[in-house]
Amino acid sequence: MVALQYESRHYGERGFGILFLRLLRFTRISEMHLSARLLAFCAAPLLPLLGGIPTSTTLTTSPAVVVIFGRAVKLDATVSPSSATGRVTFYDGASVLGVASLNAGQATFTTTGLPFGSRSLRARYIGDAVYAPSLSSAVSELVKTLPQTGFLPPITYGTLGEPYSMAIGDFNGDGHADVATTDLESEAVSVYSGVGDGTFRRPIVTRGIGVYPGAVAVGDFNGDGRLDMAVTNFVTLTIGILLGNGDGTFQPAINYPAYDSNPGIVVADFNGDGRADLAVPNEFHNTMSVMLGNGDGTFQPAVDFPAGDGPSMLIAGDFNGDGAADLAAQTINSVSVLLGNGDGTFRAPVEYPVGDDSMAVGDLNGDGRLDIVTAHFYYDCFQVLIGNGDGTFQKPVCYDSGSQSYLVAIGDFNGDGKADIVGSNSSNVLTLLLGNGDGTFGPPALFRGGTTANLLVGSFGSNGRSDLAGDGLAGDAVTVSLGVPGAPPLSMTATAGTPQSGNAGTDFPVRLQVRITDADGHVAGGLPVVFTAPKRGSTGTFPNGRSSATAVTDAQGYANAPALKADHTAGSFVVTATSIYTATEASFDLTIRR
Repeated sequence: MVALQYESRHYGERGFGILFLRLLRFTRISEMHLSARLLAFCAAPLLPLLGGIPTSTTLTTSPAVVVIFGRAVKLDATVSPSSATGRVTFYDGASVLGVASLNAGQATFTTTGLPFGSRSLRARYIGDAVYAPSLSSAVSELVKTLPQTGFLPPITYGTLGEPYSMAIGDFNGDGHADVATTDLESEAVSVYSGVGDGTFRRPIVTRGIGVYPGAVAVGDFNGDGRLDMAVTNFVTLTIGILLGNGDGTFQPAINYPAYDSNPGIVVADFNGDGRADLAVPNEFHNTMSVMLGNGDGTFQPAVDFPAGDGPSMLIAGDFNGDGAADLAAQTINSVSVLLGNGDGTFRAPVEYPVGDDSMAVGDLNGDGRLDIVTAHFYYDCFQVLIGNGDGTFQKPVCYDSGSQSYLVAIGDFNGDGKADIVGSNSSNVLTLLLGNGDGTFGPPALFRGGTTANLLVGSFGSNGRSDLAGDGLAGDAVTVSLGVPGAPPLSMTATAGTPQSGNAGTDFPVRLQVRITDADGHVAGGLPVVFTAPKRGSTGTFPNGRSSATAVTDAQGYANAPALKADHTAGSFVVTATSIYTATEASFDLTIRR
């Protein structure tokens, strides 16, 4: 003991380690004969200084490389040495997928919730009192959707009150996607358990979660393998943590103070410790609050960061490719991008002027970098910001939303492997813009099934197609719009209106007409067709001055465009007709006379 004290005083914090090595030499005990546990026990005072015994983590997936959207993917993490204990956190980019406990160096997590596209999966061993944390290399997994041709009319499920926020997750562990909602008036959370065929059971209700519950986000906050919820409360100004029981029910809420209405909430690992954290926007204080998770279902006090003017929505992602979770905040007339430092803190926000109705994040041009799309109700368009991969974005490009959509989401809605945009409004209309794979998009196609405040993409039928979930137009229901299975290829031909000429400032004399048939000549009725004229030069406009118009094929397969009015610039131009249901398009050659 005297020698120990002397060495410690003489060498400072290095004294314990030097003394231990001298004892090893004195007793001539080979390190090969010491187990990792015995070494750790003897050198316990030294471990905090060394950061623990080094470990390594590897990740494999099954099925490897490619999986169908909505199907299960098993992630297997191996931690060496196998005597390491504790938990492993699994990630999809900056998103936390879930947590699993180690058993003899192995941890397994299964998910059906991977979004469409190329995913970058990792596993992080969070360490214990003896062993140091370690992070696996990224493993790529391509999530493919199957061909589909639009959406079926929505199926409606009754609610207790007015749903405010919705989330998708497997809350009962049966491998099927469920839908959870917060109900403002009933002060409850409802979970609609998915059957796996596109239908849902009657909701399981958890009450007493707070006065006027608002935004909801899901994650495994205590590492037990079950999904938990975080819910904001508008009246009490609290954030409630509801730990899941694994059967669709939840334990009583544990409330944390907030000082704003917190209209949104997001879950991510902001400090890289393998534990789920929370971030909420403070709309009336122009800030956001970050609550770091302790991994046991509790959270540290909130720390605030500037977030722009009136933030109302947050989405996490790695926008600059450094492996740390960043945030995009929907603010008044802009999107603010806050780059994370990887320790739970954030840099000052950088704002991009865009619409402020809703926002979605995804890889829109297939370059492996995250892009942003926002809905702009007033300008009737979706604004696309292509990411440069360094945390900055290009100037927004506006695409016609066709129906003044104020909700937006990203998915692959025709099975071609390219990101598409879907939007919704309160007029019972869904808008679909098919992507070209380069960050540009085609004209809008319209479907019945609009939602009021939520628009989520999932695979509820376990069939590889992209389905939609939202709330009813009256604000008192959950609606589900299932993807229509892909059909045999159809073709479209122009049957009237080409070529033709018209006088400047008047309607062209012959309406534009197409017909859709299959390979055997059978006609296809009830399919939307979009007619699109150029926006510049010699051109024409459809009613209300629009450059595009949608018509639906009748029982004989014909679709007739509304009247097309020639502008005052003489010359020739081409109008195209497209449909997401056909492999071909039709064109019309038109000329304007003075």
